[in-house]
Amino acid sequence: MAFPVGGRHGYPHGGPFARALADHRPHVAVLGGDDDWWLSGMVERKLAPAGAHALIVVPLIAEGRLLGLAALYRTGEEEPFTQDDLATAVRMVRQAEQAVDNARRFTLEQAAAQLLRRSLAPGAPQDTRTVHTAEGHLQDIGNAWCEVIPLSGARTALVIGDVAEPGVRGIALMGRLRAGLLALAEQDPEPGELLSRLATLTARHARDVHLGLRAPEPLSTCLYLVYDPVEHTCQAASAGHPAPLIGPGDGPMRTAPLDIGPPLGPDRHAYETSRFPLADQSEIALFTSGLTALAEDGPEDGRPHRSAALREALSHARGSLEERCDQALGQFLGRRPTGDALLLLARTRPLPPVDVATWELSDSPEQVASARRSCAEQLTRWGLGDLAFTTELLVSELVTNAIRHGSAPVRLRLIRDRALVCEVHDASSSAPRVCHATGNDERGRGLFMIEEMADRWGVRFDPGGKTVWAEQDIGEETAAD
Repeated sequence: MAFPVGGRHGYPHGGPFARALADHRPHVAVLGGDDDWWLSGMVERKLAPAGAHALIVVPLIAEGRLLGLAALYRTGEEEPFTQDDLATAVRMVRQAEQAVDNARRFTLEQAAAQLLRRSLAPGAPQDTRTVHTAEGHLQDIGNAWCEVIPLSGARTALVIGDVAEPGVRGIALMGRLRAGLLALAEQDPEPGELLSRLATLTARHARDVHLGLRAPEPLSTCLYLVYDPVEHTCQAASAGHPAPLIGPGDGPMRTAPLDIGPPLGPDRHAYETSRFPLADQSEIALFTSGLTALAEDGPEDGRPHRSAALREALSHARGSLEERCDQALGQFLGRRPTGDALLLLARTRPLPPVDVATWELSDSPEQVASARRSCAEQLTRWGLGDLAFTTELLVSELVTNAIRHGSAPVRLRLIRDRALVCEVHDASSSAPRVCHATGNDERGRGLFMIEEMADRWGVRFDPGGKTVWAEQDIGEETAAD
């Protein structure tokens, strides 16, 4: 080869290579004459033994940019290159230009997509005290993503989503969906309500894209599941995503009883929240349809997604959670996925009963003082007596508000997790709000005080009413004692 792949080559001024680089035009040359001084010693040693006597040099140009040079040589007893040969060479090179330019564009787009994805996609899922997770990709060819979100009351949200379109546009949509979901998760709605709000955001964006005369937004799927370690239950909703698998972790897995709604796209939809109990030390498997599409079995029970092969693989996997995840994915090696093949495996760890204290209260104002004393005694037993003063103030305000403005029954609960959580639940669905009282106001400072004393606070709603909660950070070491 005259010019080894990957080598660096220079061309002296005046030869056909240098002229083609300068004027971007094809050139024909006859080799072996006295004026071949422009041939470098390396090229001459390569060409002379091969008997090369004619040369065509054609520049590769795409959109006005020089991509390289194509050189064709003639050896043996054939005649030198003619103008017809030059025209044929130019046509061949023009086709090569398109292929090279397409490859260059694809490489640039892939590099930009990977950079964008690294900046928008979540990192490895972070465990919570009550959920341990393992994530695995069989093949990363799409825009699937997963998330582990700590919520109030020691609960954990497990999320998995998939965008149908690959490339930069699909990654950008994945980033928007994830950002919108994280913002909605901070408000702590039920899974069905969260996906309904996310569908509204997605439809609004799709409408803006349509008005901008761009290509319509692709469909996306999402599954949002919340595990409650105190109640030992799960709440979940799905927007076109396969239902999760649940089981004991060392035995048969089964499909969770979940209604699958339409995918997220240009239309608004309402989604229902499904509730089901979950035994201690259970496992939950969230996965993309790209993984189950590798299975050769037919649809099960009329469901649009096939999970029998994955369910079988997980039922027979053994070892740690990470080993079980690898063993399950290993069953699909050698098959080509039609989309992103992602598996998020989670093992639940319920809170020990000693870390939860619950009191049922009446709607009598006298219950406030009793609730304060009970909380102070519980904090002493937990070794958190230094938080007693602040916690008593929080309990006093939360219980008073529930008795005055809520409805019976009223329940007070303390949870010792990575934070000390104080929750007050009542049967009213009216939402409290922070009031900034003036100097002459005798009321209206309760939630303002809670906002100042707690590290985090909020309200979540359920079919039975609402729960107002406040957290104080205590650190993982204290929580584990």
